Amino acid sequence: MYEFSPEYEELGRAVIDALPELWFIRDAEIRIGFLKSWKEKKTGRRLVYGECIKPPELYQDLLGYDFFIVIYEVNAVALTLNQKKILMWHELLHVGIDDESGEPKYVINPHDREEFDSIISRAGLKWDEPGADVPDILAGNSRAVIPRE
Repeated sequence: MYEFSPEYEELGRAVIDALPELWFIRDAEIRIGFLKSWKEKKTGRRLVYGECIKPPELYQDLLGYDFFIVIYEVNAVALTLNQKKILMWHELLHVGIDDESGEPKYVINPHDREEFDSIISRAGLKWDEPGADVPDILAGNSRAVIPRE
């Protein structure tokens, strides 16, 4: 049901390299496993295209990853490459570091208004509707090696 995905890893690395708000992931050497799932996932009636998962510490040590980004391929198959770039950006925004105690700790950032405002301002309100015409958030960025369809 789940497998490591070189294509989503390439996409994820391109998004991280292109967007300054994600550079902390690279700078802190946060280990992210990019997965593809053939499972259909829903929340109520709504399809889930992807999610960011922080495994328990035991699994982090055993598997060598601090987070997993899972793309539910059965649901995301109707998305364009530009939509998948936005989806990846959205999921990577959930990767967080809490250092209020002085000891950095990895956390899942919850959805918040700033995140939604940022995505909506760059990609539009209905960016996640299958086949929607959305901008290429990586276009014109010389830092990103941009995957092509």
